[in-house]
Amino acid sequence: MNVIPGRVLSFLRGFIPFSLLKPETLQRISEYVVIQHHKAGDYIFQLGESPKEYLYVVRDGAVEIIQPETNVLVEYCDEGDLFGLRPIIANEAYLLSAKAAEESLIYAIPAINVQQGIESYPKVGYY
Repeated sequence: MNVIPGRVLSFLRGFIPFSLLKPETLQRISEYVVIQHHKAGDYIFQLGESPKEYLYVVRDGAVEIIQPETNVLVEYCDEGDLFGLRPIIANEAYLLSAKAAEESLIYAIPAINVQQGIESYPKVGYY
């Protein structure tokens, strides 16, 4: 196994909903993860944008999910937290913005891989 997907796999299996997947399924997902580095203040996505092809997991650092029009903090995501999934499932524009609260390492997981996991594992879909 390649070192990077192996590290991604080791990390993801410690967090729900990834811990609910069979090891071989999680391994396949890990092979397609894109690792993103964001400086504090960088936007991962912004209000009104079309959904990107990824959902996101915070590896290191922190991300604020904010309502930019009012600057209200809606959610604070840190290690292992998943975000950006709802717009992909609903196929709608982002209703909020996601901004790195500090220097952050983000795992961008192709949505198609996660959708296959949801279809194959009902427990994941409930999450």
